Amino acid sequence: MNHNIELEAAEVLLDLGISFPLKEWRIPFTQRTFSLRLTLRRPTLGARIRIAREYLAMDVSTAEMEGYDKEQQLAFVAHHGAAMSRIVSYALVRSPWLLWAIPLVAWWLRWWCDERMLALIFLQFLRCMGTEDFIRIIASVERTNPLTPTTSHHAKGS
Repeated sequence: MNHNIELEAAEVLLDLGISFPLKEWRIPFTQRTFSLRLTLRRPTLGARIRIAREYLAMDVSTAEMEGYDKEQQLAFVAHHGAAMSRIVSYALVRSPWLLWAIPLVAWWLRWWCDERMLALIFLQFLRCMGTEDFIRIIASVERTNPLTPTTSHHAKGS
């Protein structure tokens, strides 16, 4: 389990994205199915700010959501379903020129995407949105900054 999380985090950091099946259709008169897949990539900073606003307005944490029973899940979807689909659509529409399409994508997700898949995408995306890893990276860069003077340079001033 831990290895899978590390692989998914590496894919998100490399901007390869995580692929999810959105909708599956059965091809008539055959045994085959056609699957519409979606690749969720790391959103831009502007989209992350909008996502953070939507998520904070929901006033719920991911740890709380994972512990919900059936009635609580239904109440959550009834109360926050539109915000959840908007958050996923902000993650999908990465271009600032296509911001007009976000309500359309959110509507499509609400009416055509399986609710379990939408909830899975939402939770997976929120897990990848954290800043803990970047705080460690910034601290590491500060420690290894090649432009800071070493201890021997302080005495000589060179």
